[in-house]
Amino acid sequence: MPPSRYHDVALHAGADSIPVEWLRQGLLVNSGELSHAWGTSLRSFNQSCARNALFRLKIGKDHLYPAVFASLPAESVQRINLALQGDDAVGKFIFWHRKHGGLGGRAVSQALKEDMLDRVIELAMGWSEERGFGPVIPHP
Repeated sequence: MPPSRYHDVALHAGADSIPVEWLRQGLLVNSGELSHAWGTSLRSFNQSCARNALFRLKIGKDHLYPAVFASLPAESVQRINLALQGDDAVGKFIFWHRKHGGLGGRAVSQALKEDMLDRVIELAMGWSEERGFGPVIPHP
């Protein structure tokens, strides 16, 4: 998203919004950028959204996705997101970006680059269960 577009989105969302700050920091991308990075059609991308394999943050009139997704395999991202139950997109964003003791002090993206997908999914399932969602078996 070009810098001028960030300004427009921020104006419509309210400057005090935490997700707006994430946008300013380059931590969010739009659907076109993410689907392009994954080499998928927007239709396929939208289907992934419909089945909750992706979550998005609404800022103003725009729906934006964690930029970290673009650097990771789509299947891994989707499997983890399916394990993250509920509608708390901000909480899910934080899950993706914080360092986890259960991952040896790594963030999710770093753990995935070190072939720890199964452990990340276990952690995501535990995160969901702590929030009152039953056990989940994520399928791509």
